[in-house]
Amino acid sequence: MIRRITALVVAALFMMALAVPAFAASPSQRECEAQNDANTTATLDREQGQVSCNVVEEGKNPKFTSVQETTGQGKIGIGKS
Repeated sequence: MIRRITALVVAALFMMALAVPAFAASPSQRECEAQNDANTTATLDREQGQVSCNVVEEGKNPKFTSVQETTGQGKIGIGKS
């Protein structure tokens, strides 16, 4: 009985260890989403190895918005300007 419980616990831990990377955010995604605040919306898009961070900054008048896009392959360096 104890062997069976031990085997089940080991199997459950193994399955959790394999699932952790699936939920981890990439450094590019963390940097992109770190720019979100009250007036700024940043979204990360990936398409065929191309990574882009779209930052939309909305002013007091919603008709006037500023859009900035940073693209690259792999990790893209993003900084506030």
